[in-house]
Amino acid sequence: MRFSIRFMLLLTAAFAILMFAAIAWQSQGALIGPLLLISSFAIAFTLSFATHSYARTGRLAAIVLFCLVVTLYLSIGPASWVMARYIIPDSNVPDIVRIWTGRAYSYTYIPVATNAIYAPKPVRDLSFGYIQWWMPKSVEFDDMGYGMGWSDGLNWYTIIRYGNDGG
Repeated sequence: MRFSIRFMLLLTAAFAILMFAAIAWQSQGALIGPLLLISSFAIAFTLSFATHSYARTGRLAAIVLFCLVVTLYLSIGPASWVMARYIIPDSNVPDIVRIWTGRAYSYTYIPVATNAIYAPKPVRDLSFGYIQWWMPKSVEFDDMGYGMGWSDGLNWYTIIRYGNDGG
């Protein structure tokens, strides 16, 4: 591939969009995630009919973005397992590690959990079942109606909980 201004402009725009998504993720991630998923699929599908070399590059980028977003959504299961198994209040993990891990987990997965909570019932049930499947045997996963979390019998960890009206 040779250098071109068009490619550099497209790369700059893609980088700017990804940086915006990363910065706005915690507050707008429940909207950004599905939009990235749908738009990357639509772009890849649309570009599958084009034959220009830029279309191949764009299609590849859209497919990679789609796979990254799917991986993010699927990673809530293993991440929840790590949180429930190793980052619990009475573990031997240093406080600073527990605090920063909890913050990173919350920043990343609150939007994903929000999408699962407000998804249509079949998708919601599948999402909650998937997360519950990843939970260690010593932990009880809890569907709180408008929230989700788990308990190890002594301690509760809430991923997210909205008011009783969902607001």
